[in-house]
Amino acid sequence: MNWSDYAVSINGTVLSFPTTFDALAPLGLENDDDPAATEIEPNQYGMLYFRLGEGKISVEFTNLDINVLPADQTIVTGIQLDKMFLDDEPVQIELPGGIKYGESTLEDIETAYGKASDIYEGDMYTKLTYEQDIYNSVELEIDKESGKLSSVDIQNIKEPENMQKGEVNTDVPAEVAAYTLPEQLSDDLNAYEIQVEDTVYKLPVPVSVMIADGWVLDADGSDEIIAAKNFGWVTLSKNNQTIREIVRNHEDYATIPENCWLGSISLGLQDADLEGSLPGGIHVGMTMEECEKILADSGVEVETDDSSSSFKYYSYGEAYDRIHEISVYTEEGGTYPQNTVITISVENNETD
Repeated sequence: MNWSDYAVSINGTVLSFPTTFDALAPLGLENDDDPAATEIEPNQYGMLYFRLGEGKISVEFTNLDINVLPADQTIVTGIQLDKMFLDDEPVQIELPGGIKYGESTLEDIETAYGKASDIYEGDMYTKLTYEQDIYNSVELEIDKESGKLSSVDIQNIKEPENMQKGEVNTDVPAEVAAYTLPEQLSDDLNAYEIQVEDTVYKLPVPVSVMIADGWVLDADGSDEIIAAKNFGWVTLSKNNQTIREIVRNHEDYATIPENCWLGSISLGLQDADLEGSLPGGIHVGMTMEECEKILADSGVEVETDDSSSSFKYYSYGEAYDRIHEISVYTEEGGTYPQNTVITISVENNETD
C-alpha cells in the first residue's frame, strides 16, 4: 500500500477516497448542520466540520453528478485531520505503509513513500506534498517541535468506479417557454439585442428559439448534455454561416442544449457573415464616421482601443459579460474596406 491509495484508518475505521457519507457512519461523527439541507451544484465542492469526541475533523465533498444534489448525496473526496483541531483527543490515525499520526517522523514518511513532490519548510512545521494532480494529493505536516506527524490532508477528486449519474430532463423549462422575441430592434444602445437578418434576439436567448428561427444545431460540434447550473458549447448554422458559442443551463437538473441559453452572438466579415444590426442601427459595412456619430449622439460611455495598426475597437456595457463590441478595419489597401465596421457583437449572460 502507498500514499496514492488515498486511504486512512481512523480509530480502526478504514476510509478510501473517494467514498460516500454513509462510509463515515462508523466513526460516530456529529455535526450541527444537516448535510441534506445544503444543495451543491455539479462540479462544485464544499467542506463540513464534524466533531470526533472532543476534537474536530473536516470532510470535503464534491458533486460529480450532472444534477444539483444535497450534500449528503455527493461524493466524499477528502479529509483533514489536524492537531490544532484534534486537541487532546486520543485518536488513532494510520496511513498506508504504517505511517501513524503523532508517531511517524519525516524520515519514516520518506522511507515509506519516497521523496515528496513538494517540500515546504515553515517556522512550525515541514509539509510534504505527494500528488498525482492538483486535485489528487496527500499533504503531511511534521511538527518541528516534536518531530512527529501532526496533520493529514487527503484529497482525491475523481469519479468512483461504476458511479451511477442522475437522469437528463428534456422537458422544456418554464423560463424557456415564456421567452418572446422582440418585435423590433431597440433604439437604446444599452439594450442587449441584436438583429440577425429579419429576427431580433434579446440576449440571452434559448437555443430552441434560434432553432425555430431556422438555425440548425450541429450535434457533432455541440455538447450532448449540459449539467445543472453549468455551461457547455453549441454550434449553430444558418445560410452556410456558423457560430460556436457557450450556452448556460439555468435549471437544477441536467438537460439538452435546446433548453439552454445562448448569451453571445457575433456577426461580420470575421464571424458569421449575415446581415445584422445592434441597437441604434450600428451594422457591418457602415463607415467608422457613421458609427462614431451614433455612439457620440447616444451618450453611452464607450471605451476605445486603437492600439492595433489594423483595427479600432469600441466597447460599452455594464460588465465584462454584459457588453457590446464593434471592430473597425483601419488599414489602407488591406483585406477589408478601410475605416469600415467589420464585426459587431453583443453578450449578456445575466438572467433577469
